[in-house]
Amino acid sequence: MKALIEQFKAVSDTTRLKILWLLCRSRQALCVCEIVDAVGARHCNISRHLKILRLANLVQESRQGKWNYYALAPSQDPSQERLLQSITVLPDDQFRTEWDKLRLRMSLRQDGKCIEGLESPRWTAEVCALKLVPRKSGASCQNSGA
Repeated sequence: MKALIEQFKAVSDTTRLKILWLLCRSRQALCVCEIVDAVGARHCNISRHLKILRLANLVQESRQGKWNYYALAPSQDPSQERLLQSITVLPDDQFRTEWDKLRLRMSLRQDGKCIEGLESPRWTAEVCALKLVPRKSGASCQNSGA
């Protein structure tokens, strides 16, 4: 019961819910940089949210070179499985901006792997060209040359 309560606590935050929804929707591991740019929050905040999700056994971390990836953790019981299933049926329009930014961010991958880190000029140029809002701590469109 304690694990289930921790999972519900973890899901009760908007940013963590967005992260879980993106992981459910993408059906693959996401680099921390991709999550940061899709959600539009600072790296330190996303890292803190990912730690809470990891401690609740909702996500798992893996390292590939200098990149940290997060994926949904395998369900440990039927309750956890149902919790994750409930996230997948949330309305897409609630996460449209984050999903659009994640798909764009993932288009910058090479051979299925993240190659653009935080503060990527290429990412900023792409976001500005499509008139998406760059993340709060990122460079503005005026500074990017776009």
